[in-house]
Amino acid sequence: MSSEFLLITTIFLVAMTVAVPLSKKLGLGSVLGYLIAGLVLAPVFSALDVPITDLQHAAEFGVVIMLFLVGLELEPQALWRMRRGILGLGGSQVLITAGLIFALLTLFSNWPWQTNIALALALSLSSTALALQTFGERGEIGTPAGRNGFSVLLFQDIAVIPILALIPLLAIERAHHGASDIDAHASTSLNMTAWMDWTPNWLEPLIIIAAILVLLVAARYIIRPALRYVASSHVREIIVGFSIFLVIGSALLMNALGLSAALGAFLAGVMLADSQYRHEIQADLEPFKGLLLGVFFMTTGAALDTTFVLNNFGFVLGLVVGLVVLKAAVLWALISFQRLPSTEKLTFTILLAQGGEFAFVLLLTYAGLGLVNDEQGTLITAVVSLSMLATPILLILADKFYRPYLLATASDREMAVEDEGAPVIIAGFGRFGQIIGRVLLSQKIKATVLDHDPEHIDFVARFGSKIFYGDATRLDLLEAAGAAQAQVLVIAIDDVKKSVLLAQEARRHYPNLKILARARNRAHSYELKAAGVDDFWRETFDSSVMLAGRVLEALGKKERTTARIIKKFMEHDRKTLAEAAPFLGDEEALRALALKNRAELESLMQADFEENDEPS
Repeated sequence: MSSEFLLITTIFLVAMTVAVPLSKKLGLGSVLGYLIAGLVLAPVFSALDVPITDLQHAAEFGVVIMLFLVGLELEPQALWRMRRGILGLGGSQVLITAGLIFALLTLFSNWPWQTNIALALALSLSSTALALQTFGERGEIGTPAGRNGFSVLLFQDIAVIPILALIPLLAIERAHHGASDIDAHASTSLNMTAWMDWTPNWLEPLIIIAAILVLLVAARYIIRPALRYVASSHVREIIVGFSIFLVIGSALLMNALGLSAALGAFLAGVMLADSQYRHEIQADLEPFKGLLLGVFFMTTGAALDTTFVLNNFGFVLGLVVGLVVLKAAVLWALISFQRLPSTEKLTFTILLAQGGEFAFVLLLTYAGLGLVNDEQGTLITAVVSLSMLATPILLILADKFYRPYLLATASDREMAVEDEGAPVIIAGFGRFGQIIGRVLLSQKIKATVLDHDPEHIDFVARFGSKIFYGDATRLDLLEAAGAAQAQVLVIAIDDVKKSVLLAQEARRHYPNLKILARARNRAHSYELKAAGVDDFWRETFDSSVMLAGRVLEALGKKERTTARIIKKFMEHDRKTLAEAAPFLGDEEALRALALKNRAELESLMQADFEENDEPS
């Protein structure tokens, strides 16, 4: 291992360790910390003569792993349900944005029209890495804004394929140095797409489709059995190695087909989404994804030509502002057709209004084809990099200054909640809230339902239930729903932070309201108890305990014996939960209490067995 490699690795790790915690502590987020660290390191890499472009190519593997993990979260059926968002919202964004940028470049530049088309397509793309990372950090990847954002980003990643295929048709005669560089590179490196040179054009799509079908079959009949075999070894490093092999193998296959490596990894993830080993693969690859994405953002910051930017500061800044404003206007207009809270529209718009990492990839291709010269490439690289740097800053400013304004001046649709005198308010109408609503409906008990997911609203409305659109954590909506007169508030929100916030606000402003809540797990239960809820139900606890009773009966226990055991177990668990609540955050105290309670439970069950000993 060379000393240069060790030095570069050390520099990256030290910069991450210092910059990212400091950035998060200042409320700037990790992405901005990585980008700033890269800017600071740029002179260091220049002094060491480290090729930033090579580092960027290596770091792009983090984007590949990220899309593989995103694919693992999406079963093929879920992907099919998203087709309208992917094709409609994503397709509209790329076409409209590229069309407007092309028109502006044609009006205000004297560049060839081929160059304008190529750059318009590159600038229409957003940063998948930055947007998904930030959605994830904010806990909003599962919100309507997050799902719509992912749909647009996925379409953009797919759109890179036809762009790369069609751009050579626009190619201007190659610059002499560019052609010689590419020809030399081609002669000394592995050409994964050489088969395209001798394959008829009409046959290429058929070969690509056949290869993807082979991958689909292999995922089910080869990769899954292989996963079982590898997992049976119980050797963690082998499982990690095989997980990385899956990512690299799928990426290589797509590269060989002339497609995006990131898209290949995403498809492989989707094919394994319903595998029983999904969670283990996620746990194995998550650290690699985080580390490599960090390096990617740092190399993006380091690749910025600060001398060029400073020498042309006003011009570059104007282009950055113009790009962000234009893309934001298109995104806001498109997302306005979706029934989302204004705050979610704002997040969606800001997180997709920058240039993206695929612009760097396309610029290298354009340079090789003679579509852009060095000066144009440097300018566009600077604009894209600065737009990525601006995104976290704009998000922070929006959260601090504009989001409170949106909350205070909600749209008519969000305020269209009427107090119908219902004794129950249900906040969140997913699978948990719907069951509660059905039980109340069976007893002719009215309930006012609040939910901010348009899919839930449309589904429930088709069955005649009364449901209102809005974020239940907002006090004005809660007041409009009749919280002051209602008897019970049921918190069935899936988001842990929002459910705790709602409990705190409801308890503070409506002290007479009985608050019952859904808890995701034991830790969430502690937070809800501290927030002042009257009672809570862990979403998997009761069903798990009931199933445990069935297991005991299947093993020969009598029904009355099982009922007694389950009753004692649940009473003991509730007692221990109440005892542990004051120690929330004290891990050592909770561990000691858990050991004491386990011994107590064993003693309790042994005493019950001796007292009620009866044949099974």
